[in-house]
Amino acid sequence: MLHGVLATCRSGFEKECAAELSACAALAGLSGYPQTKPESGFCVFYLNEPSGEKIFAQFDWKSLVFARSVFCLAQRALTVGEDDRITPLLANIGDWPRPLQKFSRFIVESADSDQGRELSVFCKSFSKPFSAALKKKSLQAEIWDEPVSAGAEDRCLHVFFSDYSTAYIGISVLKNNSPWPRGIARLRFPSEAPSRSTLKLEEAFLSFMDEDERASSLSPARRAVDLGACPGGWTYQFVRRGIRTTAVDNGSMNEKLMDSGLVEHLRLDGFRFVPPKTVDWMVCDMVEQPKRVAELALRWWADQSARRMIFNLKLPMKKRWNEIEDIRELMSAELKKSGRPYRLLMKHLYHDREEITVYLGPNG
Repeated sequence: MLHGVLATCRSGFEKECAAELSACAALAGLSGYPQTKPESGFCVFYLNEPSGEKIFAQFDWKSLVFARSVFCLAQRALTVGEDDRITPLLANIGDWPRPLQKFSRFIVESADSDQGRELSVFCKSFSKPFSAALKKKSLQAEIWDEPVSAGAEDRCLHVFFSDYSTAYIGISVLKNNSPWPRGIARLRFPSEAPSRSTLKLEEAFLSFMDEDERASSLSPARRAVDLGACPGGWTYQFVRRGIRTTAVDNGSMNEKLMDSGLVEHLRLDGFRFVPPKTVDWMVCDMVEQPKRVAELALRWWADQSARRMIFNLKLPMKKRWNEIEDIRELMSAELKKSGRPYRLLMKHLYHDREEITVYLGPNG
């Protein structure tokens, strides 16, 4: 039986993560309560009554906005002595039901916070002796240190340290979790890209679509529009794939992008521009009220101006979870009216700061 969920998040967004886990539990008919503290970089949601393995799918990373990674707790927080942490961890795992002991990977981790980063060196050094101890107990598992495919059925053992003497242990099914260890997309910044914002769009492509969908929708035959494009961080992601792009912005575009011959720069207001015919992509990273950007995307969808869209919603300082819920309800209601199958996903990506990235595209 499983006793709850632990989700990591961006430091400073613990309250939003807690609200989302609570809402997710309520939707699944589960009662419980969240525990977290400011700037910790993670949130725990404890169930009032233990649940079966159905909660793997109910707390799916893909449907959660603020969770970077998520795993289900096999028990509540475990206190371990600093002189011997391995023995109590193995003893606890040995008491689990057999199905939970069937994992092929493991990870020793901490939060991406000030305290968590101090622990990260310890977690890395602890992994090797812990791996050896697992093997002695005939629990064969490889360390999870590389991205996995979105459909991976493997299970992963998580040992999460919140401090040197407190550990949370549990299991995730990798297909219901982030493809990246700790939910951190380790992407290399291309030196030729005009701004670091390019990593937001690259991470969005990797987060929202599988390899086959990316190969099809991001081929050179496609056409894209980038609203609020300057200096061209998001346009760069299309140009590097050979996709012709219309960059709409009153500012100046990067000269190397313009020299590619793949970019048409229109000095126009992104909220007023309408493409003469349907394009494959509309992307938008404009600094504007989130509801206004969402309404812009809905117009493009209703008019069938773009087949797929990725756009950022800049969050207010307060009531960020409420804002996202209101916009999701607004968009879902309007999209259902269109009668067209759609897929709407929202994610606080690793490379995002005070914004949420949204994907809107066909369902199937």
